[in-house]
Amino acid sequence: MEHIRKSGAFVKISAFQDPRKDNNEQDSKSDLLFFTSPYSSHGVKVETFLSAIIANKGLPIKVTKIDVTLYPEVAEKYDIVATPTLIFQELKACGHYELDALEELLISHCFLEN
Repeated sequence: MEHIRKSGAFVKISAFQDPRKDNNEQDSKSDLLFFTSPYSSHGVKVETFLSAIIANKGLPIKVTKIDVTLYPEVAEKYDIVATPTLIFQELKACGHYELDALEELLISHCFLEN
């Protein structure tokens, strides 16, 4: 884990695009939906960790950040009751994660080797 803390590499986390505006549905199996809100202090930390882990491990994951205050209908569709919440394939994880735990979670659900 120390290499992640020291490397400083990050990936861009894309903001959700309203499909009513541009017909850009989230349909890739490699998409990780990251639900957060401006009031989620843990969301900022999780977002930073996600970006660093994906960049440093070279995980084939595209992260889309969805602000539940801007897109409550999308949050409702995915039954989001708290932030931050991650949805990736069959995984739905809610709450605060430390760097090591989040890395293990992502790798185990990507079926990739360390």
